[in-house]
Amino acid sequence: MRKMTLLCCLILGGCAVLWTALAAGTAADPLITVSYARQIYNAAVERSAELRADALVSQKTEELQSALEAAVADRVAQRVADSVAQSVRQNAELSAGRSWTELTLAQGDVVTGPAGAGIMLTSGSAATTGTAELIDITNGRTLAIGVVASPSTYYMVPVDQGAGLRVTSAAATVRVRDGAAAARAQAALYEDEADRLNAVGLFRGSNYGYELTRRPTRQESLIMLIRLLGEEQAALAYTGQSTFTDLTGWPDGIRYVAYGQHMGYTNGMTATEFSQQTPADANMYCTYVLRALGYNDARGDFSYRQAAQKAIEVGLLTDAQYAQLQTTGLLRDHMALISYNALWARCSGSVQTLGERLVERGVVTQAQLDSIRR
Repeated sequence: MRKMTLLCCLILGGCAVLWTALAAGTAADPLITVSYARQIYNAAVERSAELRADALVSQKTEELQSALEAAVADRVAQRVADSVAQSVRQNAELSAGRSWTELTLAQGDVVTGPAGAGIMLTSGSAATTGTAELIDITNGRTLAIGVVASPSTYYMVPVDQGAGLRVTSAAATVRVRDGAAAARAQAALYEDEADRLNAVGLFRGSNYGYELTRRPTRQESLIMLIRLLGEEQAALAYTGQSTFTDLTGWPDGIRYVAYGQHMGYTNGMTATEFSQQTPADANMYCTYVLRALGYNDARGDFSYRQAAQKAIEVGLLTDAQYAQLQTTGLLRDHMALISYNALWARCSGSVQTLGERLVERGVVTQAQLDSIRR
């Protein structure tokens, strides 16, 4: 019907043009005969109208077809996604019945393994740790570093020894499979130093205590630097914005990073990523403390790669402590030790110690400093 309506309109338009042509002659001497007009022009006009109508109908048909195809594609994609999610859940349910080994663990113990290894917390509490997110097979998602794990949830390690769970409660039971295993936490060696720093507000724990046997994050290391510089209140009052786009979580933690970047104390892993939950290493933390003491790596006082060795030179570590640190990697335990030793180390180019400088800046009192000296 629509095509016929278009056809009639176009034919009538063509007839109007024809009448104009006929009016140009006379009845006695017409320019063209009526029969010729009917034979030639009417047929041409009708054919032209048909072609134009066909084109319009074809265009609308193609538009409708494209819309239908898009709608069908969306439905298919959703069905595929639903099917994948269902398969993941079914795989988790089936896997839960396969062979698992149950481990009884203590606070600070870490469970990880090769890519594909399975981990499931069954009692107690634990948080994700490592350099990569754990895959939550049960719920079909990933779990970011530092997030509390859910009980009876099947987690998979995505990268060889790159992710796992760290026990945060006094005790916990964890089921493992496919090569996952536990690394027992090393006993804390420098709890006394942590206590002394805590007494004057220079070292704090988390909801789980000091957590001396776990690795500190990049964010925690930067916070410790800011405290040793006596600038914690300035950092907490800072309202500027960081250019790092990956900062999440604790609002004060974000302020510390934004302030540290503003003051030039830290760089990101890239121009836009700070990677606040990535573990810090010994050279990174020693670099921070050496800067607090006034040493300038940009000026050539030391190099980042040799920062831990420079720390021996200025009295932050002994040779034996450095050797131990090389074996275990930087722990919060070592961070407390290095920070405590820094209080009694002389600042670069000065006879004044860092502790004396903090007294001068009003961060601690002389009485407080004397109270924590051995």
